Amino acid sequence: MNRFKAWALAILLLTAGCASRSAVVAAPASSPASPKPLACREIEGLEPLLAPGAGVLFGEIHGTVESPAFVANAACLALRAGFPVTVALEIPREEQPRVDTFLASAGMVADRAALLDSSFWQDKYQDGRRSQAMLSLLDELRRLRRGGHPIRATPGSAAARPGLPTTTRPDLCSSPRDPTCG
Repeated sequence: MNRFKAWALAILLLTAGCASRSAVVAAPASSPASPKPLACREIEGLEPLLAPGAGVLFGEIHGTVESPAFVANAACLALRAGFPVTVALEIPREEQPRVDTFLASAGMVADRAALLDSSFWQDKYQDGRRSQAMLSLLDELRRLRRGGHPIRATPGSAAARPGLPTTTRPDLCSSPRDPTCG
């Protein structure tokens, strides 16, 4: 398998953490008192995985349109089942303030521009973590949150050196001289 594909770590969708279905999670201040009904596409086999205290891990290869769309739909289904959702993304932790601001925004052109105005999103090396599909995933999470649903996104990897992809787990590196190890 291609080295760059092999280091592709996962998008983590925690569907319940330690919370139960009845857990109260505050909705954003700008959202209605009761969340808007959700229209999600069914995913065969997902429902049994959505349980209190469970986490669901989705691995992916960067650069596809289907993986981010699948995660957005799985998050929708978990919310519809009554679970709070956290989507961990393989982007630098330093992006958290931008992600939080975007998720709380109305999603206007200026909001997207503010999210994308960083070295991570503007890097010459595009490996799929900065794709239009990933932006669409964040936009769908923003829409769900603005609809009053308990959802958040959290970046989970160390900052990359400019121009090079990095693994998020140094213990997975094959060699200390491997330039993809952060």
